[in-house]
Amino acid sequence: GFRKECLVFLEALSTKYNLYLLSNTNSIHLKCFREIFTRDTGKPLLDVYFNKAWYSHLVGLRKPHAEIYKFALQEGDMVPAETFFIDDTAANVETALNLGIKTHLLLSTERIEQLGL
Repeated sequence: GFRKECLVFLEALSTKYNLYLLSNTNSIHLKCFREIFTRDTGKPLLDVYFNKAWYSHLVGLRKPHAEIYKFALQEGDMVPAETFFIDDTAANVETALNLGIKTHLLLSTERIEQLGL
């Protein structure tokens, strides 16, 4: 499901920062994911919470390969040292960190709204 607290937090965060979504997914999962999101929230897409959303199957790149991070940085006109990347997979965080991006490995016991951003 989609946690209301997280979505409210993303809305608030988007008033201060540019937010981007970088997701490993495929077309079947994305279609299903979007249907569930709309049904559960009444919003058209999770993408509305972000300046831009990049889905691996649409850009032809996947995390943890460095190319997808470089692509997102360029497309989003982001500076690595001014960019904060949160992910729940260590390999994804490690690649971003190696590119000079600030990172946080989100543990299963953590919630994004508790990070103090």
